[in-house]
Amino acid sequence: MGCVLAELMLRTPYLPGTSDLNQLETIFRALGTPSELDWPDMAKLPNFVRFQPMERPPIKATFTGASDDVLDLLQRLLAFDPLRRLTAEQALRHPYFQNDPRPTPPEKLPRVAPGTAKAAAPAPRYGGTAGAALPDAKRSRDAVEDGGADSPAPDLGATRRRLVFD
Repeated sequence: MGCVLAELMLRTPYLPGTSDLNQLETIFRALGTPSELDWPDMAKLPNFVRFQPMERPPIKATFTGASDDVLDLLQRLLAFDPLRRLTAEQALRHPYFQNDPRPTPPEKLPRVAPGTAKAAAPAPRYGGTAGAALPDAKRSRDAVEDGGADSPAPDLGATRRRLVFD
């Protein structure tokens, strides 16, 4: 949830990695390398590898427009030690959700009248071939991944959605 909150604030992926090693380097550049103070007993984890220590940059430098309470929430959600990381229930009780401006009451949120929403979706693409249309909306995911177009998928009825794969 910490990454989701960060991405909502940044409007871009927060910790994008291209491989396992690159992902760890990206995390450590953003959050510093965990120490025994951050995550006691981490060295006892299976396949533990010690990385070059990186200092944690000030979080305010990345999230310049964020308030102190949301930065505190973010840091607690991004804690390395799972035992110290906030649970969903704890996060919902965080002062960030009690401070002004208060959330809009549900009855004042805009609503779309049933039957008026139009789902305009572009033609689906698959298999890394830009613009290649899915042969039939009822084809199974396995058939598309395997390249076979003759394997029918179960009928998902009117709730079926089209997805765009890049």
